[in-house]
Amino acid sequence: MGYSGFTVPIVLGQVGLITDDPISSLPINALSKANNISFQNGRLSKSLGCTKLNSTALSSDIVALFDWWPTSALQRTIALTDDGKMFRDTGDGTFTTQTAITSGLGALTTDAHFVTAGQEYASRSKKLFTFTNGVNQIKVLTADGTTNVNIALPSADWATGNYPTFGIQYQNRIFVMGGASNKHQLYASTISDHENFVGTTFGNSRWELWSRIAATPNVDRTAAIQAGTATALFTATANDGYLIYAVNPFNKVTMTISTAAVDAGGAAPVITYEYWNGSAWTTLTTTAVPDYTVAASDTLEFTPPSNWAAGDGTEVGGSVLYYTIRVLATTPYDTTQPSITSLTIQNTTYDAAPPTFSVFPGEGDGILSAYVYRGLLFIFKKPFGIYVLDGRDPSTSNWTLARYSDAFGVAGPHSILQILGDLVAGNSNGSYTSLQASDKFGDFNAGDILQNAKVEEYIRDQFNFTGIPYSQCVYYPEKKIALFTGQSSSTLTRDRILAIDVARDNPRISIITKDQPNCLALRKDSQGISRPMYGDASGFVYLMDQATYNVAGTSFLGEFQTAYTDFGQVDQSLAGKNKIFDFLEVNYVPTGNNNFYIDVYVDGEFRQTLTFLQSYGTELGSFELDEDSLAGEPIGNRNRKQLKSCTGNKISFRVYNNSSNEAFQVERLIVSFRLSAEQIYSGQV
Repeated sequence: MGYSGFTVPIVLGQVGLITDDPISSLPINALSKANNISFQNGRLSKSLGCTKLNSTALSSDIVALFDWWPTSALQRTIALTDDGKMFRDTGDGTFTTQTAITSGLGALTTDAHFVTAGQEYASRSKKLFTFTNGVNQIKVLTADGTTNVNIALPSADWATGNYPTFGIQYQNRIFVMGGASNKHQLYASTISDHENFVGTTFGNSRWELWSRIAATPNVDRTAAIQAGTATALFTATANDGYLIYAVNPFNKVTMTISTAAVDAGGAAPVITYEYWNGSAWTTLTTTAVPDYTVAASDTLEFTPPSNWAAGDGTEVGGSVLYYTIRVLATTPYDTTQPSITSLTIQNTTYDAAPPTFSVFPGEGDGILSAYVYRGLLFIFKKPFGIYVLDGRDPSTSNWTLARYSDAFGVAGPHSILQILGDLVAGNSNGSYTSLQASDKFGDFNAGDILQNAKVEEYIRDQFNFTGIPYSQCVYYPEKKIALFTGQSSSTLTRDRILAIDVARDNPRISIITKDQPNCLALRKDSQGISRPMYGDASGFVYLMDQATYNVAGTSFLGEFQTAYTDFGQVDQSLAGKNKIFDFLEVNYVPTGNNNFYIDVYVDGEFRQTLTFLQSYGTELGSFELDEDSLAGEPIGNRNRKQLKSCTGNKISFRVYNNSSNEAFQVERLIVSFRLSAEQIYSGQV
């Protein structure tokens, strides 16, 4: 005789945590607990684990990470530690035997971060800019180098105690902000040089002067002239002269001639001006040339050639990555050679002064962060205030700055994230706001993600919201999951992650408690997939979402619990009725020859634990009479067990496994029950 009671499936994986609504209004498959689980493939699974990138700890807490690709073929992992050190790993996990490439950066926090830029021209290298939470001048690492130096041309007001704290690339410039004495100011670099926040004049580190000597090796005169030491430009030998190298094309050279040239009146001196076009030295078309016979300030001016290429041909001198002009005395002065004591290199076609913007200085405590969204630069202040810089016009004079909202601000500099087509921010009220939803309904409260997902009260119990200012976030595109770091209500250590799965229309929320993420970043794996990684407070880098079910060898608990249900969602007549729960059937995909467990709760009380062995078929020795049901199908993906002493109104199931390298993938639970006035028949088992 077939079972005559009710049989109701609970299809899992469609809904995440929903905790703040009354039980009667919850979906039957809502979760009241979701720790270290995944919603992938329409199932509820134990999360994948993590592996360590480095087997030996770095010197201290890791506060920032970056997946640095100086070229398309070279991958480096860059880490900052809170004791002021920068480490660089080339792929073997040793961080070159835990040796810092930079030290002495001071006390760093998780506000520190990286911005990739540079490569302003095809011949230029990529650069990694480092912001050290205002402790130091902005640092820059060029190409695959190991020398981290101050940027060449910082704004004049960036000094000790007033260094920028945050940077971002927008409209082919680096924008920086957050200086302590000018908290509402936004600074832009030039387009031609992302290290240039001053204007047309090249800094001393951006150019070189060499003596060109035909008969002997060329001589570097850069340090001498930059120190103000008199430097001769020519000799009495024909075809000697000088070479000027600069990081970018330039069009004006200003020099102070301290010793005037003298010629006795023989053959008239002939001076030639050339540039390197990539294959040959070519005559430079000048608009002004110095008069070397007069001791005064004078200029060499020209239009930068369209085919000017980096390099210096057969000359052996300055950087081959720099743009070079060559000035030769094919017929030299015969008595006295000219000397100079200063040299200034400029490109007057560049921004005379890169743009700066004063962002509503009377509002808020200062700029905290920024994010590029839909072609606009969104600027966030603390505690409240969002502003928008529209830089889509080619001319910076036509850029506009407007207030977007004063309803909320962001809690920390790294709590802003684009998720698909939406911009989500960890706000200063202790929740997460969707700008898309806020725009749609004209109210920032309407964009509160936790409130809309009906989990706000539960998440507030699980997270210490005073830790939001230190939160970091990444979007994992491969699985469409947004990750926000946090800390539990009982500790100041970052020991959990809020995970928002957006693979379906309605976000599915869960919590990751197995990791200790001090900072978060993405790192491309060998398959080209950008996966999350984090640095912890012990100096280790962990690669997340790896093909293992442990955290660097340590087991973790994966668990979910269904919300209590009286099955009134299925049939209103069942609501509030007392029931005899007879059977629980589990449909799952085997993940290995191991157990997972289900605790059964009825009306808030624990009743029993069921053990499910994942294997195809039930071995005779493990078959339990009146408990396991063969049902003519493989037990590996369908298993029904009898419930004991499970009488009551509402029922809930907690599914879990806490063993290393063991997991579960559960598709649905099927509950069989009768109203308590009915009886069970022996043939129904």
